[in-house]
Amino acid sequence: MLIEQYIFITLFFAAFAFFIYVHVAYPFWVHMPVSHTYDIHHRMFYKTGNSNIQVLQQYPHRNKWVSSKDCKSISYHDSTDIIKHQIIDQLNCNYIPSDSILFTIEKKHLDVLFSGHFDTPFITTYCSSIGPLGKTSVKQEQKDQNKPLGCIASYPVRILYHKEKTSSNNLVFLACDRDNPKNKEITRNLIATHEYNCRNRVTDIKTTILKKHTGSCAGVKPLLEFSTSLFYIGSLNPTKRSTVKVTQVYRENWSLMHDIADLLPRIFDFCAYMDVAALKARVDAGQLWIFVYKPQGHILGAYFIEDAMMLYEKVNDYGGKTLNLVASMCNIKDQGSFGFEGPQEFIKGFADCLALIQKQNMDYTMLIMDDVGHNKMLVKNTKGCIINTTGAYYMINGFTKEPIDSNRAFMLI
Repeated sequence: MLIEQYIFITLFFAAFAFFIYVHVAYPFWVHMPVSHTYDIHHRMFYKTGNSNIQVLQQYPHRNKWVSSKDCKSISYHDSTDIIKHQIIDQLNCNYIPSDSILFTIEKKHLDVLFSGHFDTPFITTYCSSIGPLGKTSVKQEQKDQNKPLGCIASYPVRILYHKEKTSSNNLVFLACDRDNPKNKEITRNLIATHEYNCRNRVTDIKTTILKKHTGSCAGVKPLLEFSTSLFYIGSLNPTKRSTVKVTQVYRENWSLMHDIADLLPRIFDFCAYMDVAALKARVDAGQLWIFVYKPQGHILGAYFIEDAMMLYEKVNDYGGKTLNLVASMCNIKDQGSFGFEGPQEFIKGFADCLALIQKQNMDYTMLIMDDVGHNKMLVKNTKGCIINTTGAYYMINGFTKEPIDSNRAFMLI
């Protein structure tokens, strides 16, 4: 045989072995439109042109995990109270895989979370008439149809990347019966089907953001990585220093949000955030608190804190209702490029925000924070960390050729 034939045969079997390996190692994500860790051609051949975010599929493609039989997607606005209560039961039982943490979401919370968005929010449920042993009965079928075995939802968010504006769907509330032996397969069906159905319509939204709270998605390049810290904050008192005075954003001073929006592209490279109407719905319902630090007419800090709807019953002898620092913005430059040892005014302003929330409800004694963007300063300067985990954001059907620096990211989603 000629040497060229040996080279061809070697390359053929090497490619075949690689193909088999990735399908065995990554049985789910290899079929999804994501930037895989082994996709060298994305860096070499894809041309973004004037766009900073490359879209992989202009129209969704079905794959083996898309299930139109078991998974049903519906606009949240068209869903009935029966469906909403089924989703709530699923989330309360299975959203957080821990017996010491209660997820306390109610219908009124769910309605607010899916209100005010510029495009359609969707929910997808997984219902199967096949029993655990693969047999079907009338009673089993009726029971399974009345109770979903899993759920997932999404709502649209804005993306601002290097001053280029686009939109994306944000996947939330992925839950599946923990005791179901097929829970991994159900989860994969939910993600694939929901992502397909959300794009299989008339919409300008082409990408999806998925937040993996703990661990990583094997074989997928993360959009950005982060760590999450849990703190016990106990009872706080506002600082008495007159130099630190935060202002809570209400309906009467909502114009402050426009000032914050003007600052975001100047401070951050990558921003993902909800529409103003969606933020306002959460503020009006008391599920989100927005504070600004604005001495002498200039916004030097902004804090976005939400009710995490999580009740820690007992974690290292600590417990209580939980707050979540979703995002923050520091506009104080007197100590260089936002060094993590300060600025102290921004850090003390955050302590005042927590104390003001506790003044309304003393049951908030736990705090979780992702170290994304300027949250890093607050995470480093907050005492009482109990648990620290790592996670990542991923983009489905899109990727950025340049890695996102988590220090320069703002994730209000």
